[in-house]
Amino acid sequence: MRFAAAIKGGFYPCPPPAIELALQKIDRPAGGQGSILDPCAGEGAALRQLAEGLGLPLSRAWAIELEGERGRGLQANLPGANVLGPGDFFLSAIQPAGCFSLCWCNPPFDDEIGGGQRVEYSFLQRATQLLAKPGGILLLVCPERIATQWEIRSHLMSHFDHLRVVEFPASCRRFTEVMVFGVRRP
Repeated sequence: MRFAAAIKGGFYPCPPPAIELALQKIDRPAGGQGSILDPCAGEGAALRQLAEGLGLPLSRAWAIELEGERGRGLQANLPGANVLGPGDFFLSAIQPAGCFSLCWCNPPFDDEIGGGQRVEYSFLQRATQLLAKPGGILLLVCPERIATQWEIRSHLMSHFDHLRVVEFPASCRRFTEVMVFGVRRP
């Protein structure tokens, strides 16, 4: 991770226009019965905007944030939401598997420590396990070059239908970000 990014704890909040674009691309859950997970919630602004745009009460929203200060601020920023902060998405015991109807997955853009795979791929694998099947919706935010990597594409094609890649609006596309949309297969 670049030094400037490390100082911020890898935190680059998603601009509201990109979230608005995402909301235009997905259907609202019937009767406000969906549930939404943000495994890298930051300060909770994206999760709040998504929940409000989908007509979901915050009681149907789950937020996880690793960094201490942001994690502690989530409760105040998302009153009524289910918050784990500070907490680790990979060490959290979320049960049952397949319990979320939507996952907003906006992880840090980086390689894993120790030279492993990309962080985005690790988040994608774990998020896939937690999406309702069939029909759970994935919204993965990552740089365009990462969305085209073989392991990401292979995973997406193996687990999701109706895949599409949507660029962030040009006005807020600082790191060639895209949103990958997919619907979980049975």
